[in-house]
Amino acid sequence: MSNGSLCEIKQDVRGNVAVLIVRGLLNDITIIQFNNTVDSLVAQGRIKIVLDLSQLGRISSAGFGALFNKMLIVCRAGGCIHLCAVSSRVKEIFDLFGVSQFLRIFDTVEE
Repeated sequence: MSNGSLCEIKQDVRGNVAVLIVRGLLNDITIIQFNNTVDSLVAQGRIKIVLDLSQLGRISSAGFGALFNKMLIVCRAGGCIHLCAVSSRVKEIFDLFGVSQFLRIFDTVEE
């Protein structure tokens, strides 16, 4: 990830599951890349998605909104987005918004 890039998203396909490793910041600028990546997966019929957030440094309210919007879209398409390896900093944001109790957050991608 270069200094000019605020977010990097790596894709790894494991069977019928797409794993997205999100690194850096998820904010009003970088949500475009995030949205495009998830939209592309849905268009390909890949609706089982795991977000590895172990390298996500920060998430803004815009990033938070984009994340939950994509979770709803994928759910409506018959799939799901699961979160794993959420850092304590990002988990605090989820707690602040009061949604941690509604999320299934796994420790690792393999779970």
